[in-house]
Amino acid sequence: MNQINDALDTLAAAFTGEYSPERDILDPQGHEGTCSDIIHPERLDRDRLDYSVASLKLVDAYLTHLHRRYPEWPGAEWTRTVLRTGAYVGEVIRRNAPRAYDWVEFAEYVEAHPRSVRVLGEDAELAVCALLATADGRVTLPLNRVLAFLGNGAEASVQRYAETECHED
Repeated sequence: MNQINDALDTLAAAFTGEYSPERDILDPQGHEGTCSDIIHPERLDRDRLDYSVASLKLVDAYLTHLHRRYPEWPGAEWTRTVLRTGAYVGEVIRRNAPRAYDWVEFAEYVEAHPRSVRVLGEDAELAVCALLATADGRVTLPLNRVLAFLGNGAEASVQRYAETECHED
């Protein structure tokens, strides 16, 4: 399967503020211009984001702030924020889990694991457009967890999620 680790690592770096591309890499129309940041970046202590599971406590606090403001019809800035936040959560899992995960595009994963459409659905929605998978087909969905937090609040903690994913089997 084609791994997209570098692309998602770049999105995670954009979430932390370590990387700011000259062109918004998430603009689906490919328009040139300045890179837009995540929503309410002032609510996130980016200097303390070190890719540790503990750093996700800061992300939970940030997502709590966003949850209170989550619109019924989120726009492109929310999509960008979900992608970057989910990429950071996924990179925390990749770097701390006892098993090797790689980022994989939805279509490739479904092609290799056709029965997965029962759970993932048939379309590459935002929640599953990129997922983490192991060589033996185990999968986890960081973008989905971020969306769950935005919709449901702290019960969908990304820190607890990552603690579970990073626990020894």
